Amino acid sequence: TYNTHTHSLSLLLTPTHTIPFTLSQMFGIRSVVRSRRALWCRTPHSLPWRSPFLRARLSSTSTVAAAAAATTSSPTSASLSADGLSFRTIVGLEVHVQLNTETKLFSAARTAFGAPPNTQVSAYDAAYPGELPVLNRRAVDACISLGIALSADVHSRSHFDRKHYFYPDLPSGYQITQQTHPLVSGGKITFRVQSHEDRVAKRPAKVKTVHLEQLRLEQDSGKSLLDHHPSLRFVDLNRAGVPLIEVVSLPELESAQEAAGYVRELQTLVQYLGISDGSMDEGSLRCDVNVNLECTDQRSGSSFRTEISEVKNLNSIRHIIYAIDYEVERQMELARRGEVGRRETRSFDPAARTTALLRSKESEVDYRYMPDPDLPTLVVDETHIDQVRQSLPELPAQRETRFREQYGLAEHEASLLVGQLHLANYFETLWDLVSHKSTLTSPPPLSVNASRLAHWVSSEVVGRLAKERLTFGENPLRVEELADLLILLERGSLSALNARTIADQIILQGDRRSVIQIAKEDSLLLIQDKEQLAAFCRQAIEANPDNVRKYHSGKHQQQIKFFIGQVMKESKGNVDPRMIPAVLTEVLDTEYESK
Repeated sequence: TYNTHTHSLSLLLTPTHTIPFTLSQMFGIRSVVRSRRALWCRTPHSLPWRSPFLRARLSSTSTVAAAAAATTSSPTSASLSADGLSFRTIVGLEVHVQLNTETKLFSAARTAFGAPPNTQVSAYDAAYPGELPVLNRRAVDACISLGIALSADVHSRSHFDRKHYFYPDLPSGYQITQQTHPLVSGGKITFRVQSHEDRVAKRPAKVKTVHLEQLRLEQDSGKSLLDHHPSLRFVDLNRAGVPLIEVVSLPELESAQEAAGYVRELQTLVQYLGISDGSMDEGSLRCDVNVNLECTDQRSGSSFRTEISEVKNLNSIRHIIYAIDYEVERQMELARRGEVGRRETRSFDPAARTTALLRSKESEVDYRYMPDPDLPTLVVDETHIDQVRQSLPELPAQRETRFREQYGLAEHEASLLVGQLHLANYFETLWDLVSHKSTLTSPPPLSVNASRLAHWVSSEVVGRLAKERLTFGENPLRVEELADLLILLERGSLSALNARTIADQIILQGDRRSVIQIAKEDSLLLIQDKEQLAAFCRQAIEANPDNVRKYHSGKHQQQIKFFIGQVMKESKGNVDPRMIPAVLTEVLDTEYESK
């Protein structure tokens, strides 16, 4: 029967048992007779039963009544599908990497970020008649280098296609891409991923490898501006024609955290290669997420998949996580109701952390792909590919191995530093400075603890910058100043507490004095004069005569620990704790032996 108020159907199983479901679950019905108040269909044996929910529960029975008998304890579709259903998330990503070439993919217009609207537009970008494309060689080399770094196949012959769609910010009415014969295909991305449960249990991160379908060299569209006028759309064509590489993965990701790890690894790689700044804030790296679920009935063993939803233009790691998590929950609810949904394109609302329908998802036929008649076959000989391969810089995996071997860093320390190019560069510069730079009295070079330096870079400095919402490029603590700070700390001239105090003053409070000035003028340097330290020891000893007697009775180690605490208290923490035991023992044994 059909309810005209709720627009839902109920399937009669027995005189007392029905399963309600929506019209979308019945789109496979061949024969329907409509009246004002009801819909009737032919017997279930004549239906194709495209709904996975219904098929899973009715296909194994010869009659509808038999299905009713098997499900008498579950009166509704929601409980039928919810009980015993397990879900597996399936995620595929399309990441658009904007290349940092000086000019656009097919024109000589500039690509500088932040230029006034429509000031970097050539006649070709604006789709003037008669203008022809001229391919940017640097963009081709960038695509080849990324392909090699991803262990992909670089093809000597590739083609450009026109992808037709009509938006105000696409003057030509088509985008030039590489749909059928790309320059690069295959490849893989290997990265580490650690779930919340793994972090709580302090389990190591897992290694995940995701295979790629292809890398497409293509041009970007312009930008529509909807917030400049209540009823008008403004178009900025500065971005039109900027070169992109679209990295298309196979659907092998299984969680939002895995997707985040994948994007971080790709972001790091393009930064190391120098082909893009990878800035998601500036739109240099944007992500489209394809999500669906594989749903399995644990009782019958049957399974089905929800339809794929594509969430467009995600421009931060956090948004990627929120969008996937929301889509998983939304599609789980559909599956519990026995629905598979529909293929659609959705937008993401950062404020609400939800997705919303944009349009039904297009098929490839809708884009009317065709070879671009203005661009001949792109031919790249093997000699040139080898030249690009030889010119590649040190890649993240290679640098991480070197950090562990050269500096003796643990795996997690090296991974944390190498994961961000600016951190790795900062650390290496800091290592050289602390190892060789002399301060104050110009003593010989120090034997440096690399783990301590790594901790200061990745935790102390980065943590304070995050608290102030500063990027690493805005770091007010120059690497030379941090080197001075750590040299003082290594030499025992500063306590760890005072070193953190100086870092707070420079990063959090904006103090423009040098590290040395702050340490001297604010009396933060530790007392290393033996006579001053002996004076503090005498004060502590004379204030605790009972502990002196215990020391001379043989409880040396216990009482030394006690007196160290008392000396630190008397000096307000401004003495080098490494010097205290020797001076304290000497004073106790020579000056207070009789006591």
